[in-house]
Amino acid sequence: MIPEKLIKSNREENEYHPELLNIICVVPFARACTSTRMGMVSSMLAQTLLPKGICSPRTQTGALRELGNYTFKIEMPCDAEVLKIVRMYPTGIGEGMIKENPVTHLLYRDMEQNEIEYLELPSIHLLDKKFGFRYKYLLNPFSMVGKFIPKGTVIADSPAKLDNGEYCIGVQLSEVQGSFPCVTEDGCGISESAAEKLTFTSFNKFTVRLKQRTIPRNIYGTLERPQFFPNIGEYVVDGLLMALFRYDEETAPVEMTAENLMEVDYFYDECIYIQSEVERTKVVDIRIFKEGNGGHILPYGMAEQFEKYIQHSANSYKEIYDEYKKHAYGKQQAGIPPKVGRRLQMNILGKHFINEPRQVRDGKNEGKIVRTFSQAPIDGYRIEFVLESETVPTYGSKIAGTHGDKTIICEVWPDERMPMDEDGNVTEVLRDDDSTKKRQNPGLMLEGTLNASSRDFVRNLRQKVGLGRRVKNEASERTYVKGLSDEVIDSIWNEYNQFLDDLLPMMHQAYNDPRFKAFNKRDCITELLIQGHYSITPSNDPINYDMMLENCVTKYPHTHGPLRYIDAGGNVRVTRKPGSILSRYYILLDKVASDIAAVSSARLNHFGCPIRISNEDRYRTPIPESPIRLFAEYEHHMAAGIVGGHVMADINDQSSNPVSHREIITNTINADKPTAILNALDRRKIPLGSARPGQMIRHIKEGAGIGIYRMDDHWNWDLIQKRLKEEYTE
Repeated sequence: MIPEKLIKSNREENEYHPELLNIICVVPFARACTSTRMGMVSSMLAQTLLPKGICSPRTQTGALRELGNYTFKIEMPCDAEVLKIVRMYPTGIGEGMIKENPVTHLLYRDMEQNEIEYLELPSIHLLDKKFGFRYKYLLNPFSMVGKFIPKGTVIADSPAKLDNGEYCIGVQLSEVQGSFPCVTEDGCGISESAAEKLTFTSFNKFTVRLKQRTIPRNIYGTLERPQFFPNIGEYVVDGLLMALFRYDEETAPVEMTAENLMEVDYFYDECIYIQSEVERTKVVDIRIFKEGNGGHILPYGMAEQFEKYIQHSANSYKEIYDEYKKHAYGKQQAGIPPKVGRRLQMNILGKHFINEPRQVRDGKNEGKIVRTFSQAPIDGYRIEFVLESETVPTYGSKIAGTHGDKTIICEVWPDERMPMDEDGNVTEVLRDDDSTKKRQNPGLMLEGTLNASSRDFVRNLRQKVGLGRRVKNEASERTYVKGLSDEVIDSIWNEYNQFLDDLLPMMHQAYNDPRFKAFNKRDCITELLIQGHYSITPSNDPINYDMMLENCVTKYPHTHGPLRYIDAGGNVRVTRKPGSILSRYYILLDKVASDIAAVSSARLNHFGCPIRISNEDRYRTPIPESPIRLFAEYEHHMAAGIVGGHVMADINDQSSNPVSHREIITNTINADKPTAILNALDRRKIPLGSARPGQMIRHIKEGAGIGIYRMDDHWNWDLIQKRLKEEYTE
């Protein structure tokens, strides 16, 4: 039962039942924050990146284990007997081998339906082109061959799911709030160790199409062994994935020499960049598709790298098909032969029969199966790359707590510069102390204060039993605690039980529930002294937050005093006001510091007008370019009706007139203050009327004997007519 003193002190009944909440059920102290902040948290939890230092939060609601049941795990769909394991690409050392195999196929017999099916075991799971994770395999697929695997057996799971079943997406970091040099209202500073914990692995998917008469450059190989792109397990050099150029019969004797194929012409070649701020980007998967009959044909000796992946993929499908035939049509088959499963028939056997008959048709097109992409036939090679890179958060990266308190990293300090309190606790995150009041999310202060009180409470217990302030040797300390007398264990347990009674009533009730028979005090105290305290406070916990804070300050105070840090000049500074180093759970959002803004020129069509770039064009430069569409036809008419035609003509001329465009870029680059230019284009120097669309229309009209001139009110129309007569007379 909940203590009577807590029930009477509640100001209102807590109806935040976890069954009625969405993803917010994993956020502690959710009812202390506004609904606007909780709506923001709901969207942020769906776009978190998976950091390297992932761990369980020190304060949680108890819903993380339930959330861990709904992951992108790979499990056995039925009671099955594993028949064979087939790699898509053979690994090892030797000719034609691949360093890493991205996909493994598991062929099994469904014991209930008597069908032969297959299960795909990828090493990476991609949710979209830029987000994914590497699977954590719980079972070795090759050790399963010939064994019976029960239905629901998990083979691989998300790395966000810990061994205890909790689904975690962030890291626990110590923080202090104050007016430090690197802190603003929406900005923060972090330590190098915090940046290391927040390091995440990102995946990116690229597609390159080699159309007919397109030749790749040999940028990764040698004269004797050409290589046009990095193989699986290799790294991209200088951000350049591939370089292509157009085959021309007239220049082929020069362009197609072995030496010239190794030189990239950055002006005329079609270069495909990965556009990553990370120096080391690794290729983890390659899929190559080709339309064989009448498709792309590379010169002799240049198709070896492409055909290697195509042949390995076809061999894997053939190996699965041969294994299926052995079990389905074998002479020694006893009883009813197994049927072919639907997934096996559609995904594996279908691909095998598409590839196999193509080699014996002698060029005939009757009944031909043609590969397509986006409803268009593949007219050559189509290469799909999956790239893996490890990114360390830096200036401009976005992190957030679990209470809608997102912030931008402004500076990264060395660990020795970060503030430290009298007890030796070191800060990892520097935050503004005024933003909580403005954002109305006091839940973060409740979480930080409770974690700090728990940390120092465990520190005091360790000192009472003869342990140091912090864990040094976990194995020896576990042996020491197990050797403590029962009286000491009971004394520590009574203090811990009172701690839960004062701060966490539902957790206290669960620990003292007589139905919890498997509970062992000594094991609980051992984990408490070694691993520290983890608070469980469900969303419907009836604790009064004001009383909890009062108990944290009075009964279980944490270290509060002056903080020492080193400034940019190397001087030791002491804060004027005392402060506390708290501890909170942080997540990393998908806004990474790779987007930049700069002056650029839009891509133009052959008429000279700005056009929208395609998905392929986005990776043709080292830095991503995305021109902004200022005005469409409808917006142009609306704006012209408000500001007049001269203003709109001036705006359009700035993009479509090469002379005006060049002048604006030159003045912007050479300006002392590029954000405060009074006049980027002097119309007295470069007047209107030279835009490419206008020049094209003027040229067409002049061919018909019609001249187009601009006329203002102050122009002399009689003088213009006289000049026109003189021109046509001549």
